[in-house]
Amino acid sequence: DAFKTLALFNGSFSAHYNAPTYYAELKDRSFATFARATLYAFAIATTLFTVFGLAGFARFGDEVLGNVLKSYSADDPMIQLSWLSMMVSTVFAFPHAFLRMRSSWNMLLGKAPHADFVPTTAGLLGVSFVMGVVFTDIAVIK
Repeated sequence: DAFKTLALFNGSFSAHYNAPTYYAELKDRSFATFARATLYAFAIATTLFTVFGLAGFARFGDEVLGNVLKSYSADDPMIQLSWLSMMVSTVFAFPHAFLRMRSSWNMLLGKAPHADFVPTTAGLLGVSFVMGVVFTDIAVIK
């Protein structure tokens, strides 16, 4: 189904909220350099997600779940290692998304990006934690 395929790519292009930060960190800050870096990043992400999506579909067909790891036995040590790898990936990717979320939240309230740092951080982390507990399947959110 084409709509299921599009949902897969939603995750592969979800770093757009950090684009201003990435641009600011470029050594040669120009539109051409940023466009080239973005093109390379999107090409790599598209290739990787296409390969993994096709592999999941080839293995499970229409029965593939939103999180392909749930389709395998939880007793398999390699699957447990895969779950551990996903956890490590989330632990290191979350701060990037959170930084932008906190800045955007403060901007919506008309404040400086780092205003009320501790209470804003604690509040947004609390909301993120609750959502992580309530929504056990990421497919529900996407």
